[in-house]
Amino acid sequence: MTEAPINKNIKTSGGKISFPLIFLVLIIIMTVWIYWYNSYIESENDNLEADKIAPTVAKINDIKKDNNIKVYSLIQDNKKILNKLESFSDITNIIKWISYIENNYDLNLKWFNYSNWVVSTKAYTDPNRVSNWYRATSYFISKYRKDKKAIFKLPYISKFSWSKNIAFNLKLEVKDNLINNKK
Repeated sequence: MTEAPINKNIKTSGGKISFPLIFLVLIIIMTVWIYWYNSYIESENDNLEADKIAPTVAKINDIKKDNNIKVYSLIQDNKKILNKLESFSDITNIIKWISYIENNYDLNLKWFNYSNWVVSTKAYTDPNRVSNWYRATSYFISKYRKDKKAIFKLPYISKFSWSKNIAFNLKLEVKDNLINNKK
């Protein structure tokens, strides 16, 4: 086998500084400068916090000690719950919805009791208003559950009676979105 001839005439840069060495030095200088600049910015931020932010935080803490501000904060923090409780006590809206059920679903509600956000009542079909009692009751049960504006949750009806008309007990729980659905 013959070996490839080695070129002994390779020229080196000798005393000249090569490009990679210059690039390396430039990168080192930039790194040192960026490190120094970052330290400078951090110290300025610390000074700014000490001079401007700390007194403002102290003022905020002083304001929070005021009882009127505490009450306002409590009201703001619990505004959603307070609005919900207020809407649950909107008796006129509940009465309007009971009237709406009677008029739109051909049912009569003999009486009603409203307690703990639940309306209890007895519903029945009126033979003078409706000839097909079963369809009127079925229509109410199927359509009311699908009514997006309804303020009551209609539970499953587990007991009803049928003689001259259909009668059943209703326990209608007020939905959480009562506020947005006033008739």
